[in-house]
Amino acid sequence: MIYAARDAVHPKQGRRRRTAILLRRDSTGRAQTTSAEVIDIIKKPPAHDRYETIKRALISRLSVSQEKKTKQLLHKEHVGDRRPSRFLGRLRNLAGNDVSDNLLRTLRTDRLPRELQPILATQCADTPPDRLAELADRVRIVRAANKTPAFYPEYIEAAKMELRKEMREELRHAHGIRRHDKETSRRCNTSNRYIYIFYGILGNLREKNYKNQAAKMTARSLSRYKNDDTRLSQKQGMIRNRNQRAFKERKKSLKVTENHKEKIF
Repeated sequence: MIYAARDAVHPKQGRRRRTAILLRRDSTGRAQTTSAEVIDIIKKPPAHDRYETIKRALISRLSVSQEKKTKQLLHKEHVGDRRPSRFLGRLRNLAGNDVSDNLLRTLRTDRLPRELQPILATQCADTPPDRLAELADRVRIVRAANKTPAFYPEYIEAAKMELRKEMREELRHAHGIRRHDKETSRRCNTSNRYIYIFYGILGNLREKNYKNQAAKMTARSLSRYKNDDTRLSQKQGMIRNRNQRAFKERKKSLKVTENHKEKIF
């Protein structure tokens, strides 16, 4: 950001152009973070040497101290997936000019993969670090072409960690499903219990309704049967009275016929 502003200096409007470019690039990514570190100087720039003032402020505020670099060099820096040559460059960058090549060689050799350490240990003590880094790169390439991951401890450990992670995920997922099933089962049981109670009450009401209807039908049938018996007895009485009347009339007619015969004879 600073070099871009320096290249864009106008012969007559240099100071104003530098500040404008810094503020313009303040709206994107890393430039915004960098400008935030010197925003106090941007808002209130000095009368003279604005570029040098911002440059010195950025260097002092953003640069890592040599003490932190040394701690990272001794305790935190590892090769990872980098080539040995790149790892050596990183160690040199952290070490600066205060660490000898022998110490860098020892640190780098101890932190390289195990299969590279015996090969580098057989080299002469006065072999340049760059030569050792080039040799380590070549050995690493050859080993990577013929490597079977199952026979190396780091791959086995990585596979174990991955397997443990997958097992934890599966157990967490199974536990979540089991808990969800329990909650669903409890809800279903509660719902079923309410449904059973509802249908039980409905069944009792229906049973009572059926009993009432049956009692009403029985009462109607009994009243109907009584009415039929009454009607039948009335009919039987009427028939009996009619037969008695007919018998009396016939008896009278027979008497009249006998009296008439006696009178004739």
